Amino acid sequence: MKTKNYLKKELPILIVIILPVVFVLILKNHLNSSTQINWIEPRQISTWIFVLSLIGLNFLIYGLMLFIQRIDPKKSNYEIFKSAFYKIRFMISLFMSVIIGVFIASNSGIVINEIKIIRISTFVLLAVTGNYAYNVKPNWFIGFRTPWTLDNEMVWRKTHHLGAKIMIGFSIFGIAISLIPQKETTGLIVFLSVILIMVSIPIIYSYRLHKKLTDK
Repeated sequence: MKTKNYLKKELPILIVIILPVVFVLILKNHLNSSTQINWIEPRQISTWIFVLSLIGLNFLIYGLMLFIQRIDPKKSNYEIFKSAFYKIRFMISLFMSVIIGVFIASNSGIVINEIKIIRISTFVLLAVTGNYAYNVKPNWFIGFRTPWTLDNEMVWRKTHHLGAKIMIGFSIFGIAISLIPQKETTGLIVFLSVILIMVSIPIIYSYRLHKKLTDK
């Protein structure tokens, strides 16, 4: 019964992961035989190899997310935020499936703005993840894991409260900016800058707060 309930709970995530498989089977006759990837050598690679690699990566990430909570020295804390952790896992799997779907659609000749979709999807992922960051308890794999948050539970809690607001606020800003027509180089700079700021503020805050507490 316990195994049945567990599989029932995991089913929505598994369906999301399997959706790209269904999508690629539907469009298999429209896919190009090869695709160009600028960041690997050789740049021309079999479309099927690349798609299957992405799908395999999605399953791998899913498996790793299940595995880390079993090996984390603070694994007892996962029970406290298991609902938030489940939703974060779901969003990561959904994000990966969207990326795979965008590649399949683009490769099969469907006209879409894949760069814009990927950037907006990234900010949606960060916004939703930030929404659940409030509930994440100290652990070694999920959240703002800096030397200072891991050393002090109060620093962890306050950093995640601030970080959640930063992630949501800057993600909304990033989505709005992504919707504005802009040159590719400008868009990339803005995209990376927003994410850099989003990550940097909680790190700096955790250091300053930890220093303030330890200097007392």
